[in-house]
Amino acid sequence: MIRLNAYVTSADLKGMEKLLMEMEANHLVTVDWYTSISAANGYLKVGNFVKATEMLWKSEYLARGKTRMLAYKYIQTMHAIIGNKNDVYGLWNIHIGHNPNNSSYLNMISSLVKLDDMDGAEKILEEWESAYKNYDARIPNLMITAYCKCGQLEKAEAHIRRILDGGKQLDGRTWNRMACGYRADNDMENAVPAIKKVVSENLVGRRPSALTLVACIKYLKEKADLDLALEIFKICIENGHISVTSYDGLVIYVYSEIPDTEPLELINRDYQIN
Repeated sequence: MIRLNAYVTSADLKGMEKLLMEMEANHLVTVDWYTSISAANGYLKVGNFVKATEMLWKSEYLARGKTRMLAYKYIQTMHAIIGNKNDVYGLWNIHIGHNPNNSSYLNMISSLVKLDDMDGAEKILEEWESAYKNYDARIPNLMITAYCKCGQLEKAEAHIRRILDGGKQLDGRTWNRMACGYRADNDMENAVPAIKKVVSENLVGRRPSALTLVACIKYLKEKADLDLALEIFKICIENGHISVTSYDGLVIYVYSEIPDTEPLELINRDYQIN
């Protein structure tokens, strides 16, 4: 497998195909589903979707035992990347969808989002909502992210209301997605309260979107809503999102009529922005 992966990494298809032929001719070597997945990835890297698809079909045929469900999820994801919508649904209908768990639903919805099949993703989401035993916030977060990316903010908002009405909680990652969606839609009035919810949570290793935070700061400066800006700065420093140096610089920025430094430059060390 080390040699095969080396050929895939370097996009050496001749070497990869020669090795595969040697492996298949050697009865002491087991060619399993993962081998075919690796070969499919090699073809995918060079844009040969036909051969990549053929290797995925072979991988599906070879999937056996305890790892077969894992194999189906890998195969499904790669079919989605290629654009093989029928194969994505085929894997779900034949193998995965009979007794799906949260991971299965997450993978299926993610695959449909990759295919821009939002109607299909919504149907699978509805199925999960009516069947789940253990709530998994990653699944609604995935849909909210998808809605925001395609500009369907009203659907994202409706989904959030449904989650909250059902007694579930949303974390900062959800609000970060919404804040970014509002910024992309130039709806700063809604982006500001969303970013405030983001910074109010101390998620280790997770900061609010730098571009969205900066856009909110600029918006509050233009509106002369300095109290809210300072409140957000204070929450940011309390929860470790920015340093004391950045905090001081941002305070000077919002009070300056002609600031010397842009807010993105002020927080670049905190975010390691080059």
